[in-house]
Amino acid sequence: EAGEEQERQQGTVARVHHEPACVGAIEMEMTVKKPGPDFVPADASNVLHLNTVSEGSMQPYTSLIHDVFAGDRSLFTSAPGLKSAFAAFAPLLGEERPSVQTYDDDSWGPDAANVLPGQYGWLLNRAK
Repeated sequence: EAGEEQERQQGTVARVHHEPACVGAIEMEMTVKKPGPDFVPADASNVLHLNTVSEGSMQPYTSLIHDVFAGDRSLFTSAPGLKSAFAAFAPLLGEERPSVQTYDDDSWGPDAANVLPGQYGWLLNRAK
């Protein structure tokens, strides 16, 4: 209990549950940023019941979940980094945000994205 309380104060607590009636669950309690333009922390929790997860769909996330359990923060941003990210993306949350661009699943993105790199184009297009 004391160790868990200390971890909770540091930001993230994760537990793995295994109950006979299901294949298990991952429960996480963490400190997150409240929605909105201001950097206000809040407590959040989530439970992922593993019997509701499609087979193979967690493969991209298993390494990240392992890093959370191991306390490896190297692939996660810091509080100042998160604050900077929200400041950079704040214009996308306002009234002047651009419209959503749709594109085919098997493509590199919407055609409108081709103007983003300017005259140099995308490096991926040069391989064609």
